[in-house]
Formats: sequence, structure tokens, C-alpha cells
Amino acid sequence: MPVTLKNDYLTVKINQKGAEIVSVKDQKGTEYIWGANKEYWKRHAPILFPIVGRFQDDDYIYDGNSYHMYQHGFARDSEFEIESHNKTEVNFMLHSNAATRKIYPFNFNLSIHYELDEHTIAVEMVVENINPDPMYFFIGSPSRI
Repeated sequence: MPVTLKNDYLTVKINQKGAEIVSVKDQKGTEYIWGANKEYWKRHAPILFPIVGRFQDDDYIYDGNSYHMYQHGFARDSEFEIESHNKTEVNFMLHSNAATRKIYPFNFNLSIHYELDEHTIAVEMVVENINPDPMYFFIGSPSRI
């Protein structure tokens, strides 16, 4: 079930899976997000983390260990927690866990915050490295819609 945000100008729906925006409509009902036609491309506006793109053969080596991660990482297919939600904003959180550490050996918190601001959606992404060692990542998504 998507989370809905609404103000006087926009109605926005965001899936908990992937913290992905799936609909942005103005008050006239005009849709601004791709409809995810599975025949062409099944996504709407995915969050790409911890990589943007892909590794050769979907494999990489870090600190002498081999890992297998598919194109654009795992955030877009992960179930995010809802930390807070009101009429015009929501904060999603993804924590590292045993499954993520099998393919990405870092402890992290990924926070995605959406807030309606009149005719726009402000997006704030915060990646927290829980360990003292460097953590390597890329993140992809619009910062303002």
C-alpha cells in the first residue's frame, strides 16, 4: 500500500518497497510519473543505492572478498521502514542487515525524506556509515521533483 502525501497542489504516492515515487498528480489529475508499463520498463522512479550502473558480470572484490550485486544495487527492491509520516511529508529508513551485508559488506542507514513544498517535492537522502572505516557508494535519484 503506497504512502500518500497531499497539499493544495499535488497528490503523491510513494511505495514502501524501494521508497519509490509511483505517482505525482496535480489537482487537475495530470500524472507526471512514468506508469511502469512492464512491457517496456517496470519501474517508476527508483532509488539507486549503493551503486548506479553495474559491475562487470555483477561481481566485485572488496577487501579480498568477492561479492555479487545486480545492476543499481538493492535499495530499489528493499522494504523501507516508515519512520514518520504526516499529510505532506514522510521519512523512510533502510538499515543494513544480514541480507545486505552478503552483497555489500558495510553497515549503514539510508534515510529518504520526501516533503511537499507547494508545486514541488523536496527529496533529502542521508547515508550514514555506522563503521569508522570508509564506505563506498553511489546514490541515484532526483533531489527535487
